[in-house]
Amino acid sequence: MSKSKKRITTRKAERVEPSRGNVFADMGLTNADERMLKAQLAVKIIELIEQKGWTQARTAEVIGLDPAESIASVAREAVRHLSGAAHQYP
Repeated sequence: MSKSKKRITTRKAERVEPSRGNVFADMGLTNADERMLKAQLAVKIIELIEQKGWTQARTAEVIGLDPAESIASVAREAVRHLSGAAHQYP
């Protein structure tokens, strides 16, 4: 292939549907409203921690976690719990 010719790649057209405001409901998951509320709460908590400029250690102290248990592990568990919904996709 010469330098003047460019390789053109094409993709199949993907159908994208706009969300109705609750991705969990869009996916047909059970307890969609509860899942959405939990996700919104998690986002708000993260925003507040960032606004305060707290470290993981400070956040653990404030919420009463054992310092050995990192906030990252708590966050991973929360995300794992929420994303477990993906396995229920109809």
